[in-house]
Amino acid sequence: MFFRYLLLICSCAVLIACNPISAALTSTNEKINSAVPLQDATKVAYNALVSSLDGNSAELKALNDQYAKLMGVRALTCTTRTPIRRFDTIANIRAKVKDTDCFQKQDARLVEWIGLQRLSIAINLPALEPLSPFPGKAMLPNFSDFSGQASIAAEANVLIVKGAQQFTAVQLPSGKAIHSFPVPDQTYRPAVLSANGRVLAIPVGSRNLRMVEIETGNTLWSTDDFSDLITWLPQAQAALLIQNGTGIPHLLDIKNGKIEALPATKNA
Repeated sequence: MFFRYLLLICSCAVLIACNPISAALTSTNEKINSAVPLQDATKVAYNALVSSLDGNSAELKALNDQYAKLMGVRALTCTTRTPIRRFDTIANIRAKVKDTDCFQKQDARLVEWIGLQRLSIAINLPALEPLSPFPGKAMLPNFSDFSGQASIAAEANVLIVKGAQQFTAVQLPSGKAIHSFPVPDQTYRPAVLSANGRVLAIPVGSRNLRMVEIETGNTLWSTDDFSDLITWLPQAQAALLIQNGTGIPHLLDIKNGKIEALPATKNA
């Protein structure tokens, strides 16, 4: 019995001793990000982004490389005033980290980047329903709760109809329902459908804009910095947004994930 107890003590001692050694073999960034992990919702969003690139190894590698860089920035930026040593374990780092606000800000930027990447992929997909001529006459189904708001895709045979409780995407000219999803609370102003019929820009309340995927109803990107989408610019892979507070139009460069204010024009 004594020897079994002694063996147990020795085993625990070995594990404890090996812990700092294991920590020394793990990168500092990895340890910091494990000590202060991302929220589950962010992880789910990134996994969805990765899944959307399944089969495209080149783009997936570039995405993972950029993600690793952003996670590295997150780790180092938020521990500039916290000495992290080579043999510090994850538990040690977790106890040391005090600047949680920094991590929240970095995580918000990461969520923004993930959302814009997902939006870029959706915008670059082929038309949800191929563009084709309409017949001379076509009968659409009767939408009993039609609110009077509708949006049609510029380069796809897709129409989105807003009801009291849900948005419904329909194929034209058949009127066949493609998918329905709930209308967010405080949705009063018209939503705008992307040219390929895959993304709906929904103004919510007075200070939020959501880009929702038509086929799933999932929010790809949400922002409280902009309130409305003026128009999609499919040829430029961009969109014009209205900034909250100032009303200044901004160009959302979807391809490069950048947002910039449009230069003011001088009156002649």
